Amino acid sequence: MNVEPETDLSSIPLDQLRTELDTTNDGLSAAEAVDRLARYGRNEIAEKRRHPLLEFASFFWAPIPWMIEVALVLSLLARHWTDSVIIGVLLAMNGLVAFSEEHQAANAIEALKQRLASTTRVRRDGEWMQLPVGDLVPGDVVRVRLGDIVPADAVRSEQRGQCCVVQRSMVGGWRPARSAPQPR
Repeated sequence: MNVEPETDLSSIPLDQLRTELDTTNDGLSAAEAVDRLARYGRNEIAEKRRHPLLEFASFFWAPIPWMIEVALVLSLLARHWTDSVIIGVLLAMNGLVAFSEEHQAANAIEALKQRLASTTRVRRDGEWMQLPVGDLVPGDVVRVRLGDIVPADAVRSEQRGQCCVVQRSMVGGWRPARSAPQPR
């Protein structure tokens, strides 16, 4: 496969793209798919999960918390115990609220990911089969029908009516993007 990762595949004519990706309309062979999966990895974005305590501590490492922490230290040095307790409680509550909101947002994103396509129709060895989206590799031929979620970066290869793709889950837009088949 000779295509660079940064290449805009929509700008390459379809026949040339098939040659570059070393694929056909019948899709890849199972052996070639296994080889590409080992070479390029799974079709998923790697996630870094931080330890919850490190995540919580990060809410105290920024300019505004630093100012509040300095005020806390100055109150302690001046022996203003009531002020110190109030500042400390407010600082802790600020961190807890921020951590809680961040955790809820992460849970919402995780729920959205669960709703995305987990399997797709792929042509391998000339036969259509259902595979996990993570097993897609460069050069796979996938079938996308009305209402399907596009499982990976794809190039449209056949003309069967007009195609509109709603990209709001990817880029936040609300208008469908029109798609034309690749030139041959």
